[in-house]
Amino acid sequence: MIEVENLKKSFKQSENAIEILKNLNLNVKKGEKVGILGQSGSGKSTFLSLMSGLDAPDSGDIRINGVSTTKLSEKDWTDFRAKNISIVFQQYHLVGHLTAAENVMLPLEILGVDEKQAQTKALTLLEEVGLKNRVHHFPHQLSGGESQRVAIARALITTPNLLLADEPSGNLDQETGQKVMSLFFDITSKYQTTTLLVTHNEQLASRCDVVYKLSQGKFEKL
Repeated sequence: MIEVENLKKSFKQSENAIEILKNLNLNVKKGEKVGILGQSGSGKSTFLSLMSGLDAPDSGDIRINGVSTTKLSEKDWTDFRAKNISIVFQQYHLVGHLTAAENVMLPLEILGVDEKQAQTKALTLLEEVGLKNRVHHFPHQLSGGESQRVAIARALITTPNLLLADEPSGNLDQETGQKVMSLFFDITSKYQTTTLLVTHNEQLASRCDVVYKLSQGKFEKL
């Protein structure tokens, strides 16, 4: 499903280049959940940016479902991402003037799916994440846990080949975070969604099928 080979990424600081990722390699099977641990500044978010095409590596290759994404043009990457990849952010990133249902529908509408079909699927997913009675509420009317559940439903509505999760419980209190992440694992297992989960929470990462630590620019399997 995912093949990462000899991935390198560095950033310039003054006249020096700081290596963030050094010959990074990773293989992920379809439906597998991979937890990625690492200290702040270790390159976890940089890695997710490369996997989502929001940034480009210095060298190396990323293949997702057999497609070498490093060779895609910006337009082709945008199309590929819309059809294959979803992201759950720490900050939720819900659209304030849209209801919960409209937020969840949005990715399908961007892909040109019929509004009624998109709405039916959105309502089904919102019920699955326990928000059947909150579908017409706006983001400012939702708690943090509810907002993240809307974000999870939105990420899954396109049935993505790859789900990227960047500290998805980072803005939630411990109890709410545990409940939301239990739901996250239940629903991604149900849909057999290949998942890369970046977190500093070892307990959370341990719920994944495989766990890696990103340190000194390379992965160490735990």
